[in-house]
Amino acid sequence: LLRHGLAGCTQNSDWVIAALNAQDGLFRKKKTECYLWGDEFDPGQNGRHIDITGPEMLAKLPKDWIMMDWKYEGKYDSLGDFPSYDMFMKAGFRTLGCPWYKPFNVARWVKTVYEKNGYGVCQTSWSATEVHKMSPELSRAVALCGYLSWSPEDTELSRLDFVPDALFKAACFRTNTLAPVRS
Repeated sequence: LLRHGLAGCTQNSDWVIAALNAQDGLFRKKKTECYLWGDEFDPGQNGRHIDITGPEMLAKLPKDWIMMDWKYEGKYDSLGDFPSYDMFMKAGFRTLGCPWYKPFNVARWVKTVYEKNGYGVCQTSWSATEVHKMSPELSRAVALCGYLSWSPEDTELSRLDFVPDALFKAACFRTNTLAPVRS
C-alpha cells in the first residue's frame, strides 16, 4: 500500500483517504461496486473521532461508491430529518437509508428516502438472518421495510391493517394461512 500514497500520511484522515482511494483502484479492476458505511464520515456520529469529516472528507472520496447511512432509534436518532443523508446526497453519493428493527425507525427511513428521491433502503441486522432464527423484531422490520418501500407514499404505522412479522413468516415458511389483521 505504500505505493498508493500511504507513506506520506500524517493524519488519520490522510490514511483513510489514501487507503480508500487505493481500494478504489482494486474495485475498478474487478468491476465491483463498493458500499461504504457512512458513520465514519458523519460528524454527528463516529466521524467526530477523525480529524476531518463531513463534506471536506467526502470531497476526497470516489463518488461512484454507495454510501450506507445508518441511524437507529436511540443515541443517533432524532424525530427530524437525517442531516447526514442530505450531506451524502449533496456530496454526490448514491445513498441508502439503513434502519434497524424498530418500526418507527424503519418508517422514518423509508419516508426520508422516498421524499428526497434517494437511492434506496437497506434493512440492517446485528443478529441472525436465517428466517428460522430471526428475532420477532427483525422479522417485523424486514416485512415492514419491504412493504413500506414498495408503497412509500404512506408510512404512517397506525394505518397498517396487518401485523408485518406474521405476514413475513407466513410468506417465508409458505404456510397457507393469512397474517393476523388488526381489528
